[in-house]
Amino acid sequence: ILQHGQDEGPHAGKSPDIVVFPSSTEEVSQICKICTNYNVPIIAYGTGTGLEGGISAVEGGVCVNVSKNMNKILEIHQEDFCAVVQPGITREMLNQEIRAGWTLVPS
Repeated sequence: ILQHGQDEGPHAGKSPDIVVFPSSTEEVSQICKICTNYNVPIIAYGTGTGLEGGISAVEGGVCVNVSKNMNKILEIHQEDFCAVVQPGITREMLNQEIRAGWTLVPS
């Protein structure tokens, strides 16, 4: 739980009360509805590599970690340089996939 309150920035963070690992958009929606009904803060968590302290749970709350179970590339459209991804995908993961399957179109 400690890693979910401290990013790579210099400022001391604060851990959330609980960390959840949703597997779908529907689960994220349900978590957000419950938190909203009970006025519980929600902290979004991707990789924790930010520098600004955005994942610090200054008022406690629920940390929603999407990096573990929502990290799929759903579509890549080479023709218009567009990709549809889940929120846990990192730039590096997407770049690796694009490089592996990229075909150059002759001009």
